[in-house]
Amino acid sequence: MAMTSFGVGTTETIVTGLLPDIAGSLSVPLSSAGLLVSAYAWCVAIAAPTLTALTLRVPKKPLLLVLLAIFVLAHVVSALSGSYAVLLMSRCVAAAVHGVAMGIGVVVSAHLVDERRRAKAVGVMLSGITLANVAGVPLGLFLGHAFSDWHAPFWAIAGWGGLSLLALWKTLPNDVNLHVTSVASEVAVFRDGRMLLSYAAMIVGFGSTFVGFTYIAPILEGVAAFPPSSVTWVLLVFGAGLSAGNAAGARYADTWPLRTAFVSLACLACVMGSLGLVYATKWAVVAYVFLWGVASYAFVPALIMRILTRAGRAPNLASAMNVSAFNAGIGGGALVGSLVVKGGGAGVAATPAVGAAGAVLAIVLLALSVKAGADRAE
Repeated sequence: MAMTSFGVGTTETIVTGLLPDIAGSLSVPLSSAGLLVSAYAWCVAIAAPTLTALTLRVPKKPLLLVLLAIFVLAHVVSALSGSYAVLLMSRCVAAAVHGVAMGIGVVVSAHLVDERRRAKAVGVMLSGITLANVAGVPLGLFLGHAFSDWHAPFWAIAGWGGLSLLALWKTLPNDVNLHVTSVASEVAVFRDGRMLLSYAAMIVGFGSTFVGFTYIAPILEGVAAFPPSSVTWVLLVFGAGLSAGNAAGARYADTWPLRTAFVSLACLACVMGSLGLVYATKWAVVAYVFLWGVASYAFVPALIMRILTRAGRAPNLASAMNVSAFNAGIGGGALVGSLVVKGGGAGVAATPAVGAAGAVLAIVLLALSVKAGADRAE
């Protein structure tokens, strides 16, 4: 499952560094090429709950295999595309697969182990996504430039998807099928106010990172005076922090789920809120960026398990909504960041501090979720 999540996660960002090449090759404006990224995120957010609801009664292993086959074909089409319309359409198909496969993957991973290790299993599955965040953009740039062709990364993802399909076919148990539920029972869980507040905490908490991270390059170059050649390395440090945060969060979420979430969000608020104090010291900025990455993902396994636990025997749509929440957080955080930058004042330098306020709001939302029920801040 981690192998699958790496491929699916990588394709979301792999074109980011190649947008100028794609725009030039297909004779479209750079803003149109940018839709290859933003449209992907919105398609994930919309498709995840919609297609999950339509496939509730389909056995999970065959469903995952079919989804991966479609994923591979979509990337073959992308790799062969010579027009912007075909490329955008194939990206949207891949995004639809992303939304459903990740939602199902979390539920399946959690049910492959006993209850005491479910958060850790989810963390292992999500490790593919965090690794994709580390490697996605650099990998796309490397492959595109190594072969002097922006189509090359799509061939690579198609190949990886094929290997993932074979690995799932060989290793995923045939009896992985979960309790069959109806759309009505899956939707019913959203009447629980604690669920809705937990989703809100996920959106705001994850989105708070992207208020500042969207502008990490201009922050490093224009505010902290890093040379452009070093930005990629600092981004890799952030990605390493994401991986470390996911591992730590998954480890402790099985035992202290709420405490893990609260502490992680508090650390995120502190790190982002005080980043401006160390802009003049490069090694301190790098250290803060690493801690920023750790805190950004450490609360995620805990919140996912909280939502799945509240969903009980109807976890499929709840898990799909997690995928939508991630993408809504990314889009919303980037939007807030753009408003901060356009508002003048400290500009990009202020975006992490605004993100810190978002992390505090996420803490409040999670606390309200706990207060609304009989949960205990373990």
